[in-house]
Amino acid sequence: MAQLKSEDVQRFLSSLLTNYKSIDKVFTREALTNSNFTNGVGALIQNGFHHKRSGDVVYVLEPGVISYSRTGSTHGSSQSYDTHVPLLFYGAGINNGTSAQRTHIIDIAPTVSSLLGISFPNGATGNPILSVLK
Repeated sequence: MAQLKSEDVQRFLSSLLTNYKSIDKVFTREALTNSNFTNGVGALIQNGFHHKRSGDVVYVLEPGVISYSRTGSTHGSSQSYDTHVPLLFYGAGINNGTSAQRTHIIDIAPTVSSLLGISFPNGATGNPILSVLK
């Protein structure tokens, strides 16, 4: 039996996958654990990467390409049409108005916590959306 190094197999698969016309980007476990992606698709993939549960090679399809079964749908791509959705707050303690300010999912729990006057959840990493709060 051949003794293959995981990193070599990852690099081989990455180079092979990048030749497919529907694949936009490929990330290896090695790259995701040893690099720091600060923006774009790389940052989204890295933020969703789990050391114990994620695979060794992650690929991103080209914009507009969807792969799913005959039933159901998907909302899991890293493209802006899947990641940019309206966010609405309504009720007591909420400022009137609208905003084009970019917000992040991680900011929702701290915002709701601030509205309720309670501590942020233990794992919260975001910040309250101040434009929402009175």
